[in-house]
Amino acid sequence: MASFTPVPPLPHCSPSLVSLSPCGGFVALLPSPSRLCVYRVAPFELVRRFSAVDYIDRLEWAPEGYDEPRAQVLPQDDEAQDDEATAASISTSTAAKAEPTEATAMGLILLTLLKRSQVTVISLRDSAFHCSLSPPLLTHATFAATSRHVLCSSDFAGPLAGYPLSAAPGAAPAFSVADSKSPLTVCQSPPSYLGPPTLCVVTRSAGKDVARIYTCSGSRYALLCSLPLPTADCARALLVPSPVSPSHLQLLAVDHHL
Repeated sequence: MASFTPVPPLPHCSPSLVSLSPCGGFVALLPSPSRLCVYRVAPFELVRRFSAVDYIDRLEWAPEGYDEPRAQVLPQDDEAQDDEATAASISTSTAAKAEPTEATAMGLILLTLLKRSQVTVISLRDSAFHCSLSPPLLTHATFAATSRHVLCSSDFAGPLAGYPLSAAPGAAPAFSVADSKSPLTVCQSPPSYLGPPTLCVVTRSAGKDVARIYTCSGSRYALLCSLPLPTADCARALLVPSPVSPSHLQLLAVDHHL
């Protein structure tokens, strides 16, 4: 028989700004537009707070799972820093200059700040780790398949570009995804998928929505196929495991007008 553990009510916020970690052990949410809180599910407790320099439009966990660290995770509060100090620590932190290890890669959370055209990555395990990226005219950001890079799209008809977490603010992208010009939306295969990491980029071609499917290996993205979509203006796409076989994926597309 299934058992359920009651937890205290979480702070009120939009459902779109609540995200469960891949392992299901933590939940991240935005109780206010610029403040992130992370809770451990069992036992239920606050383990991390973070204040951004502006409104956070989207949050996302790294695709890897997060195992409970050997050392106890204690509540970390970044709110003691004012906005200017926070911005300086994000931009100049030496921790962001080194390539993250397997340990620090787990528990990474990506925050998208569209108004400032900024991407911030923080670590649940290492409170000293901060990464800040500043892609021009940012419209979307998501972790790459291994969370060593962040994929960003910009509002000037450019392709989906990949930035390493070690990149300095304002640095040029390390690579771009072929045939991904002006993406409408981007999604990836979930961690539960048993096949190779897969990326879907929805673009418009000749006035029609097209889903381009890529297989991922490190920072290399190989175009697998292109699929026409029945949507008039695709607002969101999802890759989900097929109920027939966990090694197959299904593509769900949501029209903007629905």
